[in-house]
Amino acid sequence: MYVKPGMRFGELVVKEAAPSRKHHTRWLCECHACGGSKVEWATRLTSGRAVDCGCASEDGRERDELGRFA
Repeated sequence: MYVKPGMRFGELVVKEAAPSRKHHTRWLCECHACGGSKVEWATRLTSGRAVDCGCASEDGRERDELGRFA
């Protein structure tokens, strides 16, 4: 799956390409929930592992050992 500006992954909306690292593509994303920004790897977006900027982890819900909400 290719990532393009305007695509949405969970609460993250892809804005533009960010400088790549180690030949892997990164994207600047804006969090629809809080308005924050985050640079995220394309593979984390397409796999579903990145769904917000981290703001949801502060809502008091517990997470399992892999960081998923229990």
